[in-house]
Amino acid sequence: MELRLDGRAIVAERTDGGFLVPVAFDKQSSEWPSDKTVEVKVICGEYVLNFNLPPSWVSPGQWEVGIAYPPNWMERFGYLRAVEEGTWLSYLESECNGCDPGVFTTVSHPSPPASLIANLRREQPSSSGERARDIAYALAVFDAEYQQNRDFLLGRLNSCIARPKESPEDEVCDGTL
Repeated sequence: MELRLDGRAIVAERTDGGFLVPVAFDKQSSEWPSDKTVEVKVICGEYVLNFNLPPSWVSPGQWEVGIAYPPNWMERFGYLRAVEEGTWLSYLESECNGCDPGVFTTVSHPSPPASLIANLRREQPSSSGERARDIAYALAVFDAEYQQNRDFLLGRLNSCIARPKESPEDEVCDGTL
């Protein structure tokens, strides 16, 4: 993790469970100018995630940084407009002094990682049920063989709609579809 304030790097000391918040951020929210931001860069494998946060958000507590891809993003992030603006999300959620439940920010990304599309394409021919549906949805969102994946999903939806109303949900015909 890299932190930058006013263009200068501020080193966060690593611990077993994360990092210690540098003294530079040990101020009350009201002490920070409203136009100040902290650039937070998290590097994990091939991913480089960047967030701009108010300095008061850089505080002790548990931080969660992650990536959400379709369709899994709907369960946790479906209410966010960011889901409609890109093909995947990176997010940062943290506790902060005096914040309840904490702070949360997302970044919507326009293009999916090429390795992800390649992995989904490789898995798609042997997938079935819920996994086949989820892969088709993700590839359609990523605009990979959009028409083919859209048609697959519409076919599943039409089959589900044709079932009797009292039919129970299963791994294909459920609320997610």
